[in-house]
Amino acid sequence: MRIRKNMKLTIGLFRCAGAALLTVALLTSGCGGGGGGGRGGTDIAPILSLSAPAPNSTIPDISFATDSFYVQLNYSSQDPMQFSSLAVTMKMDSGSAQNITSYFTKVNETTIKSVNLIQFIRTLRDWPTNDAPRTITIAAAIRDYHSNIGGTTSSFIVSPQEAPPPPPAIRSAR
Repeated sequence: MRIRKNMKLTIGLFRCAGAALLTVALLTSGCGGGGGGGRGGTDIAPILSLSAPAPNSTIPDISFATDSFYVQLNYSSQDPMQFSSLAVTMKMDSGSAQNITSYFTKVNETTIKSVNLIQFIRTLRDWPTNDAPRTITIAAAIRDYHSNIGGTTSSFIVSPQEAPPPPPAIRSAR
C-alpha cells in the first residue's frame, strides 16, 4: 500500500513538472510570426533616399538660395518611421556638416521634406557673390519603430549662375 502511495505521488510530481516545463517552454518561445515572440516586425533596416534635389544633379545658385528650394527624403520600410529619430546634416564643399534636422517635417508615411531651409542656406555664404561650383552633401538617418536604422548620403552641385544680360536700350521715337 505504501509503495502504491509513493508511486502515485511520484507520477503526480512528474505530471506537474511536465506541465510546468511545457508552460515555461511556451512562454519563452513566443507564438511565432514575430521572430520568437519578442518585439515583432522585422530586423531589416529602412531605406532612406534623397529625391529632391536629385543626387548628383547640378542646380543654379539662384535656385538654391530661394524660398522655393527644398530637400525631400523618401522612406521605405515594412515598419513605420520614428520621425523623432530623424537626423539630417548639410555640408558645403569640405566644410563641417551642420545639423539641419529642425527644418524637416513629415509629409506622410513615406515623405519627409524641408521647410524654410533658406534661413539656413543664407548662413552658408553670400550667394550673390558665389563664383565657384559648390558641392552640397546631405546625410540623413532615421529609425523605424523597431529601432532599425536606415540612412543615406547624397551630393549635388550648386553652380554659379551668370547674371541675365541687361535689357535693350530704350530708343526714343522721333
